[in-house]
Amino acid sequence: MSAYNATQIAAELTNKLEGELRFSQYDRLLYATDSSIFKIDPTGVVIPKTVNDVVEVVRYCHANKIPVTARGAGSGLAGSAINTGVIIDFTKYMNQVLEVNDDENWVRVQPGLCQGPLNAQLKAYDKFFPPNPSSSDYCTIGGMIGNNASGGKSVKYGFTKDYVESMELVLHNGEVVRTKIFKEDDPEFKALLEEDSEWGRINRELYNLCKEQADTIEKHTPAIPKNCCGYNLKETLQDGVFDINKVIVGSEGTLALITEATLGIARLPKAKQSAMLFFTTLERGGEAIHHILEFGPSTCEIMAADFIDLVKADRPEVATFMPDEVGTALLLEFEGETEAEVSEKMQKCVDHLRKVDLLLDAKIATGADDQAKLWAMRKAALPLIFNRPGVLLPVTFVEDCTIPPARLPEYINGVFAIFKKYDVDATAYGHAGDGNIHTRPLMNLREQEYVDKLVPIADEVYTLAASLGATFSGEHGDGRLRAQFLPRLFGPLWETFKELKVAWDPDGVMNPDRIINTEESPLTTHHRMGNGNYNVVPTQTMVDLEEVRINLEKCHGCGKCRTFCPMVEAVYDEMALPRGKINLARALVYGDIDPATNLATKETKELLDLCYNCKTCLLDCPTHVDTGLILSHLRNYYFDHKGAKMGEKMLTDADKLSRRGKLAPKNAMQWGFVRFFMDKILGVAPKRYMPPFAKKELRKLMPKHIPGKGAGKVAYFTGCYANFNEVQDGYALLKILEHLGYEVLIPEQRCCGLAKQAGIGNYKGAMKDNIAHNVASLKSVVDQGYTPLTACPSCYHMLKEEMLELDKSEEAKAVAGAMREATDFLWELVEQGKLKDDLGELKLKVAYKNPCHANAAGIKDGALNLLKAIPGVDLVTDYDTCCGMAGTYGMKTKNFDRSMTIAEPMTKALTEAQADEYCTTCGTCTIQMVQGLERPVISPLVLVARSLGLYDGDEVKAAVAA
Repeated sequence: MSAYNATQIAAELTNKLEGELRFSQYDRLLYATDSSIFKIDPTGVVIPKTVNDVVEVVRYCHANKIPVTARGAGSGLAGSAINTGVIIDFTKYMNQVLEVNDDENWVRVQPGLCQGPLNAQLKAYDKFFPPNPSSSDYCTIGGMIGNNASGGKSVKYGFTKDYVESMELVLHNGEVVRTKIFKEDDPEFKALLEEDSEWGRINRELYNLCKEQADTIEKHTPAIPKNCCGYNLKETLQDGVFDINKVIVGSEGTLALITEATLGIARLPKAKQSAMLFFTTLERGGEAIHHILEFGPSTCEIMAADFIDLVKADRPEVATFMPDEVGTALLLEFEGETEAEVSEKMQKCVDHLRKVDLLLDAKIATGADDQAKLWAMRKAALPLIFNRPGVLLPVTFVEDCTIPPARLPEYINGVFAIFKKYDVDATAYGHAGDGNIHTRPLMNLREQEYVDKLVPIADEVYTLAASLGATFSGEHGDGRLRAQFLPRLFGPLWETFKELKVAWDPDGVMNPDRIINTEESPLTTHHRMGNGNYNVVPTQTMVDLEEVRINLEKCHGCGKCRTFCPMVEAVYDEMALPRGKINLARALVYGDIDPATNLATKETKELLDLCYNCKTCLLDCPTHVDTGLILSHLRNYYFDHKGAKMGEKMLTDADKLSRRGKLAPKNAMQWGFVRFFMDKILGVAPKRYMPPFAKKELRKLMPKHIPGKGAGKVAYFTGCYANFNEVQDGYALLKILEHLGYEVLIPEQRCCGLAKQAGIGNYKGAMKDNIAHNVASLKSVVDQGYTPLTACPSCYHMLKEEMLELDKSEEAKAVAGAMREATDFLWELVEQGKLKDDLGELKLKVAYKNPCHANAAGIKDGALNLLKAIPGVDLVTDYDTCCGMAGTYGMKTKNFDRSMTIAEPMTKALTEAQADEYCTTCGTCTIQMVQGLERPVISPLVLVARSLGLYDGDEVKAAVAA
């Protein structure tokens, strides 16, 4: 716990800021971690809206000797964005592109802007900001400057320091200044050095330091171009030019806070070509690197043998193009203005490597799809490593050494020998072109024996690195992770760094103990898993199950969820990130907050309501943390202790509610007073489009048993939407199955229960009222040889996977194992030649929206391929992002505006598609699409039935009205 008084600080800052003050217990927990192994509770968090907000906070912290730390995306690996004092989060408001100068190739931005959105805007000018760390989609410009970020393309494009032209800074005392690059003899520079101001003093002392310690700086700065260890004094004064930007870039917020930056930008390359080169040994691959660099690649990545074996085991298709005897692989990319240019470069490089007898084999990829497949192997690194079974996780602490490329084999062999000595497995990959190697040892920091190995391993790894002329960090920074080891790297230059820090920050409030360390052994303290004293407390929820807790602990805080979580579209805030919600769950499990007194509070409920279990995490999170499931377990605790409003409970009984709804007059849902009462009683938003109820539900419209012609036996689980609302979808499916000769049974069934289980955490109700009934009914038909089938992806997800969280019976497992989804089932028949030849031409432009649960269940391709198989159908778009409806979530008045905000990108993309028909397999996606598009939306099954000549819309209407 921080030693500073949060309540007092918040009270004294309240009237001084336009931005937000976050000083509650929950806020401190959300910002206690970044993507490092550490956890430090801050005193509080400020989310500034203006530069003046930053000034006021810095002035206050300076006056009261409180540490102040800048934070971007929190994606750093070295613990630079966490501290005991006040955290300033720039991402929510100070995240804009302020100006683009296309002619002079620069852009002016705020520090909280992520690189992905920046490059998306620059694309309109055919430009981009070149440094490309692996976190480029979600890391912020401020963070990139703080760490001197680079990435795999630094062999061509260099580093962040090469693009920073000017910055607006807030100094330790709150003074706002702007940097400028000067020649030493510039009269303006000389005047600045004489200026009686804090900025004049800092420039004067820094300039004198560079002059007086020139020999020490030259002699003791690692001769490695890619370096973000210590402070970059060597390039601050060079060849008669004083560039103060160079010492600020890579300083990790320890010198000043950045509130604006002017950055150089470059023109996008017109053509790219990739290749994977295979070598029998690491040494031969290492020797090849300097040959490759002569041809000017944009990227040269290395994958050591252990990593190759890992990829082969996880992705068998890789083995089809990878030689058996491969010991090392290099992944190359060339860029240029034309395809012919890059093809010539690549071929010359490959031919040369063959000529010097280094190359085992090569796979050159020209098309975008083939190139993506090659790069998918490299991008699989972290997911593969983090998703190994068990409690051993890759630990980031000696992961970023940068070695002269020619000496890479020595380093890699040496570092693996060190890991073997300490009985630790590891993997290695990285940016071979500039010698930046990422080693990820697998350890269990729950246990003291592994914590005790951290310093000895680091000692030996850094001793090895220094002996090879390396630097300890090429792109991830020092933070608290490496700070204690830096004196051995820099020798007497370390004392110069300390003078530099005092010149900029006399009172030591600017992100203290990062780079310049005063703590004793920071590497082994403040671990998120307890420094070897691992302890968990019972939460009385299913999060207590070890497999759930292990999944929770796989969240290493990278922040990639900023790019894929639909909630972030509407609530651009740390608490909306899955990472933030996992931090809450972790705090409960580790006892940072008491589950008994905090799990059923309003504050916890508000945080839980920022997740609606779309399951996007399962696919897009690098470590596949099932945030929705974990929060459902916590939501269950809240439901059991606090219950839910009557309207919420009624909404989750979809079948009961629908039976009542269909008794109302046809247009009743559009009547003002009806919508008023629905709002007051059910909490349904008055603006929400409500699909009409069919007068006759599907299960009564169609026979419960359709005799077959020997093709097989299918039991159709209709789901609520197809049964009560869009009966045409179910009608189409039944007609298709009948056409194919299947015997079809519509068994006794109830709502699948997903809304109860995941929506409000009513586990007992879901089990008693829904799951138990459906399992018994479906198990009976499975035993009779029927394949249970549903066309609803959410019902499929529930019956295939989600219900098994509550029902562990053999009967439930049998049902789940047999369950199929209709479009996936039919596409399989097309592949077998049983349907394709029957499909007639439909000249239509079709836009398809893929549901989240179809993605999570791995059944997306069925619907897409069915649409593509229909002759004449032009699939003009395949929209693959959450629509924000999320079952009953988007129905509710309190969520309507947020739901529609999430839907905006979908509505825009589908409108621009200008399709003849809009399709999805999900009922609630349909509701959201109709709301936004103001157009009818149908299931792909309807188009398949039309193509087969089996569907007559008038026939359906007549049957429903009968």
